[in-house]
Amino acid sequence: MRGLTAIKRVGGKEHLLGAREQPGVIERIDPFANFTATEEFNIRRYFTDLWGGLGGSATIAGYNNMPFFTHPDTGETVRLIGLWVNHPDDQSPMGKGSYYLVRNTAGKYVHGVILDPSFSATSSPLLGTRTIVVSPFKEDKGRVLYFGGFDAGGPGFSKQDTGWIFRAQVPKGRVQRRSRR
Repeated sequence: MRGLTAIKRVGGKEHLLGAREQPGVIERIDPFANFTATEEFNIRRYFTDLWGGLGGSATIAGYNNMPFFTHPDTGETVRLIGLWVNHPDDQSPMGKGSYYLVRNTAGKYVHGVILDPSFSATSSPLLGTRTIVVSPFKEDKGRVLYFGGFDAGGPGFSKQDTGWIFRAQVPKGRVQRRSRR
């Protein structure tokens, strides 16, 4: 279980939200009903449907936590969830990028991708969005997110110079995205 986080459901009832690596799912857990776990989002299915397959078996979500983010214009509050999922084309910019999920209060999910603007075919992949934080700097006015990542990547993977951090400006107004449950 990764990223164990308290959430409120409709009606104010509290639940836990956590990610399980091997099945590649995010579950909602009800501590008041004998810790019943309900699959809320199937990461592997979502990306397999999106891409037509996966480039490996790793589907790690919620490495450390699932922080809140409140959009500075709309007031919409979401959870940001770091992710490692393998794109089937590991030599493309998308295959070298790192992914994250955004969960709204209704339990709907969309994904985002972090791409290295200096991408080349020999670039190291941005494995594992391990952490996402809202900028603590006053001048950023809640409009900047920092994404950081690293993952050991298994036996034989070169771990040299694979840690990364990117800064992203939050767009003004409401962002329209396709969502799936």
